[in-house]
Amino acid sequence: TLGVVMWGLIILLVRTLVAKNQAILSTLDGASGNPTIAVEALSRLKNLDPDKAAQVKAMVAKMLDSTKGTAEFVQLVEQFDLRDRSGDLLAYAAQHPTDVAAGTAVKLVLRNDPNALGTALAGPDGTTVPAALSASTDRGVIKLLSDLAANPKRELPARQAAVTALTRSKPGSQALLELAKKKQLSPELTPLAASLLHNVSYRDVRDEAAKLL
Repeated sequence: TLGVVMWGLIILLVRTLVAKNQAILSTLDGASGNPTIAVEALSRLKNLDPDKAAQVKAMVAKMLDSTKGTAEFVQLVEQFDLRDRSGDLLAYAAQHPTDVAAGTAVKLVLRNDPNALGTALAGPDGTTVPAALSASTDRGVIKLLSDLAANPKRELPARQAAVTALTRSKPGSQALLELAKKKQLSPELTPLAASLLHNVSYRDVRDEAAKLL
């Protein structure tokens, strides 16, 4: 009957899944020296039973320690939806601001712990984190960068980094123009802002910058 056939298919699928997961776990056991292979294998595991899930959890914890500061670390955090790694993600983004994985790291922090961005920008990484945020059009990120650029108490390199980051997106460029309109850009930042805004790809922004700066 149809019911018997369906149950047969379900059993076959379960057995196939178990066999596939077991093969992947075997791959993991032999890939301890190759984080790229290990991370890829972990990402393919699906619907594990409790015992296997505990085994994988231990593997993930070990892999996180050994891959910290790498793109594989970011991939693991994303794959397993880990929400307590914002500091490590931002540290990676600060050290590798132009890497694709840096953008992923920032997105994960925005999703799980947005307050960590403000903390990072206020700390010693304030000169490097902005570059990792430059591609973001998130309103919260734009505001953080704008506040940093306009804060006269912050060191000049950090404010310069914020200005540069803002000009990498149209919303950021528009926010920088607003700072100029409100006279919130310090004199030492105006030449940099003018140079960057006059050369963005957004014509309306260039025209407005020509009037203001």
